Amino acid sequence: MKTLRILILLSMVLVWLGGCAPAPQAPQIIEKTVEVPVEKTVVVEKTVEVPVEVVKTVEVPTSKIPKDAKLTFWMFASYVEGMDDYFLGQVKEWSDLTGVPVDVTFISNEDMPAKFNAALEAKDTLPDLVAMDGTFFPKFYDAQVLADVSDVVKEIGAREGGFIPGAIAAFTVDDKAYAIPFMADIMASYFRKDLFEKNGGIPATYEDFANACKKINKADFYCWGLNMGGGGDNEYQMRGLIWSFGGKVTSEDGKTATLNSPETIAAMNYLKAVGDAGSFPPDFATVDDFGNNQYWISKQAAYISNAGSVLAWMQGNDPEYLNLTEMTIPLKGPVLQAATMNVVPFAMTTNSKYPDLAKSLLGYVTAPEREWQYIETSGYANLPVYQNLINRQVFTSDPFRNSMAQTLLYSYVDSWPAPLSSATAEIYTTKILSDMALSILVDKVPVEEAVAKAQAQVEEILARYYQ
Repeated sequence: MKTLRILILLSMVLVWLGGCAPAPQAPQIIEKTVEVPVEKTVVVEKTVEVPVEVVKTVEVPTSKIPKDAKLTFWMFASYVEGMDDYFLGQVKEWSDLTGVPVDVTFISNEDMPAKFNAALEAKDTLPDLVAMDGTFFPKFYDAQVLADVSDVVKEIGAREGGFIPGAIAAFTVDDKAYAIPFMADIMASYFRKDLFEKNGGIPATYEDFANACKKINKADFYCWGLNMGGGGDNEYQMRGLIWSFGGKVTSEDGKTATLNSPETIAAMNYLKAVGDAGSFPPDFATVDDFGNNQYWISKQAAYISNAGSVLAWMQGNDPEYLNLTEMTIPLKGPVLQAATMNVVPFAMTTNSKYPDLAKSLLGYVTAPEREWQYIETSGYANLPVYQNLINRQVFTSDPFRNSMAQTLLYSYVDSWPAPLSSATAEIYTTKILSDMALSILVDKVPVEEAVAKAQAQVEEILARYYQ
């Protein structure tokens, strides 16, 4: 009876605790080092997602780790404060588990072309691991400096619904994966809700936007915080505009230049008309990729196209400003509703002396739980590349984040409609579209002449790759 009473009391306590339990929380990540008898094995990553079964990643036997082993990692520099330190912390966790030091170098978007091109000329200077802007992948692949990481992709790609198809396909050649997608970067649309609602409402089309700009522009305040002196945002914005008007840089196979078209000319005439209305800040031609962020932060513009870093800044620094902001899917043009998407890949180079260790670290930092932690810590400045993660409540329940997620449905890689290639990468990195637009807006070159010159530049690049 005493035992029975104890059991009854325990049952009542458990029932009471169940009734008072808090709302379900996000899955917890538990990391541990496991020692196996006979041979010590470091389990590089082990997660428990309740009630999902334990998932285990790459194992590296410590007996096989050379005492002098060391890895080098080139990582992209984040514009979100604190994110570089956070990534260093993730790498340190792996180092603490394995005892292998990792030297991390952060590279800005502006410095990537020079840094990468120099390393591809002197291949012995390449690191073990490199995170790059997606447009650089073809150059690394063509230089035959990327190692096959299909085994890592197979292992971590089996989690969280797998990779978004377009993300992994961009780095897969002949059924072999030569990089692992880490996160997607899209160009979301930010509007000053209070200003546009006074002038016809939040625009859905480029035509509506141009009409509103004529009313919003005034001294020291500009409708469009356009930035054209950077290394990425400007090219993204020009592609989105041209695609929306029906223009394309190349044919679907990427071998024929198609930029000089009535559709591209119409897009550039539109841009010129918006500029002639005084819609751009006076230094728009020279400000870098942080320029549009700064226009928004300093409240100098009513609209910008930017990644989620701006949203993260408002959430952390100016919630009142966030209340005046509305984020939407891309503006609709006469033909399409389009924006550019970049998928950031992490890759291992053939230069690595310790490929097993490099793969272990690669799988560790790109696993879905790591990707989620990185994105979550950044304030959701980027989007996950795992299908289940994009549907988490943190996106669907928040209108700002949901707008970013929905923008993915209208986003294409910069080579669209062609696949990523060294030729399309060169078209992007040489900023042909930005230079075309600047010649129209700043140098007052006639639209048809500027488009024809850009067409010739694209043709010259394609001719070198496709004889």
